[in-house]
Amino acid sequence: MRKSHEEHEGTIAEVREALEDLGAQTTWVRRAHAPFDATEADLVVTVGGDGTLLAASHRVNETPILGVNSSPSHSVGFFCGATKGKVKRTIALALSARSRPIIVARMSVVHNAR
Repeated sequence: MRKSHEEHEGTIAEVREALEDLGAQTTWVRRAHAPFDATEADLVVTVGGDGTLLAASHRVNETPILGVNSSPSHSVGFFCGATKGKVKRTIALALSARSRPIIVARMSVVHNAR
């Protein structure tokens, strides 16, 4: 667990540095399930794995989300578009007009009216 934690903390530092270098105005939320308002944001960046990205997605309507897999040696990041070492380039691309988001459908299921 220590290696995973250290890898995660290193990725957070890389994301923070990348956003500062790109001149992005940021608001940091420490937990994916914490309430936040992304209405005015150009991009939501999650740092974790698929679970973090999916938890944050419940708070976002139209704003694009970029997941950064913070510990690829210990975490599944199938929906994450970036990993440690490629963060700045990927965020810059996501913020540019050259990048088009991939729309991922969400669904809600009701079984027997419950």
